[in-house]
Amino acid sequence: MRAWHDSIGGPLVSTLLLAGCQTPLQTYAGPGLPPSDVAVLSVPGSASIQQIDGQPVRTRALELLPGSHVAQVRFQEIPDEVHGGLRDYRIYALCEIDFVAERGHTYRLERTLTPSVEVSRAVHERVSSFELHAHIADETTESVLESAKTACRAD
Repeated sequence: MRAWHDSIGGPLVSTLLLAGCQTPLQTYAGPGLPPSDVAVLSVPGSASIQQIDGQPVRTRALELLPGSHVAQVRFQEIPDEVHGGLRDYRIYALCEIDFVAERGHTYRLERTLTPSVEVSRAVHERVSSFELHAHIADETTESVLESAKTACRAD
């Protein structure tokens, strides 16, 4: 039996991803299932899912079978005026999210970006470092998925 990533048409997936399509990438073999039988995980526009359950992907939305999953997500953030007004400053982080998806639920990865060290504006005119924290919001229950484990590091 072929792995799910081998059974999905490569050129079609590439075309959809290049077009910026938000249609969730099906991560299981066989015909698509009704929304009530799968879960969906999405990430904000500044992020992309790099792996799901050890399989490489590059998308912002996945359709998953219910059960335990591990997603690896890469963020690229640009601090705003509140964070020091750094137009050319980029923050890169890689987060690993371990969670259990439930049938019929839609999950959204959310992140917060907070300055961790303030440097004298007279010297550097910017915040020197940031911390990125991620959590999963369950849009179906309108709550944070407390059981999810997340770990982020600078990338």
